[in-house]
Order: sequence, then C-alpha cells, then structure tokens
Amino acid sequence: MTLEQNLLTGIANISRLCMIKSRDDFEINMSLYPTKNELNIYVYKGGHIHAWRNPAERIEKIRIDLVEPSMAAVKILEAYTYIENLALEKC
Repeated sequence: MTLEQNLLTGIANISRLCMIKSRDDFEINMSLYPTKNELNIYVYKGGHIHAWRNPAERIEKIRIDLVEPSMAAVKILEAYTYIENLALEKC
C-alpha cells in the first residue's frame, strides 16, 4: 500500500469513527479541507449542544496537517486511537 493510500485509509477510518462512536452525549465531527491541506477533528464532550455551553472545557479540536503524508498518517492513527479510547471511557 502506498503512503497516499495509507493517508486516505486513515481519513476513511476517522470518518467511520465519527459515524460509529458518536452518540447524544459524545459527538465526533470531522472537516477535511483539501485546499488548506488539513483535517480537523472535533470531539464534543456531552454532545454538541452541551459542549457549546462551555467550549473551552468540552470541545477538543485535533488539527492534522496533510502537507507531509507520512507524518499525517501517523497523526491520524494517533488521533484515531485517542478518540476511540475517549469513546470507550464514555460507555
């Protein structure tokens, strides 16, 4: 598998994580900005509406720079593991 394929697979896995692990009390969103070469992942602790009542403590943003594919693939894997562990703690 090429580096670009690994990167695309990582982005697909984050997207899947958003769909599978998001709940009313724990929401995960992802924004991909190809023109800016970045991927932003947002974790809303307590759900989207609840998190915006205190964004500094309840919203986590993970920004991944996609300019360097090898580093981005590593960062995506780290983010995936981190968010998956957060989701498991909330169960």
